[in-house]
Amino acid sequence: METLRRAQAAAVTGLTQRQLDHWDRSGYVVPSGSGRGQGKARSWGPVAVARLAVIRAYLDAGVELTVAVDATAPFEEMPLEAIRDGFSLVYADGNAAVVPREQAYEDLRRVVRAKSGLTKIVQIGPILDGVIENIAERFPERLPAFVPLASPTLVRQLGVGQTAPAGRSVEM
Repeated sequence: METLRRAQAAAVTGLTQRQLDHWDRSGYVVPSGSGRGQGKARSWGPVAVARLAVIRAYLDAGVELTVAVDATAPFEEMPLEAIRDGFSLVYADGNAAVVPREQAYEDLRRVVRAKSGLTKIVQIGPILDGVIENIAERFPERLPAFVPLASPTLVRQLGVGQTAPAGRSVEM
């Protein structure tokens, strides 16, 4: 599987290499290929890069790092398409969650009825599309592994692959 090196992952997510190193050492987000020691490169695959991008969006929204890390932990068990189609929620009490599309709509309806709690609801897909566009521009040779995170519209625009019915990328 194609992955990004530390500098590449930092460049496409808008984070610093120092942040990635700290988050790795702290166990917040562990690279896909975790080389250790001198000369051992860590690599970041699609799930890890998705987590980094969404954590960055949470931080930009004022959510604490540990809350953002916990909210994105389910990414490790989710298919890439489910990550792309999900929503991130930010609550007034400082909590955050990543939820499937259907649950996000239900949470929004409940909050509107209660008139409190949810302060922000953000689609994850556009966040990931921005990352995929950065990968396509800066590291096109790495793009195929990340195509399942892209929206079908972006996949067509980039002309790199087509999302198969099972949700896996197929080279054209």
